[in-house]
Amino acid sequence: MNRAFSFLSSVATRHPWKIVAAWDLVMIVAAPFAMRFEDILSGAGWDVGGSDSKQARELIERELPQTFPQNLVAVFHSDQATVDDDQ
Repeated sequence: MNRAFSFLSSVATRHPWKIVAAWDLVMIVAAPFAMRFEDILSGAGWDVGGSDSKQARELIERELPQTFPQNLVAVFHSDQATVDDDQ
């Protein structure tokens, strides 16, 4: 494994623009495939449409409007239970 990394690092340092060109080529080839997932993924690509997590996020945004809904802080209060209760 060390030989592989050694070879990769030596190639990258001797031919940096070839490495950049190779990554550019990968990005260009991958772009049409990435566009297929635009309708499936939303919210910066992290929410799957119809999932429970997306429904929960929408419920939080609707019922608890705040500046940053992804940073929900939940506070629980009980007159009977305390922090040191066993149950």
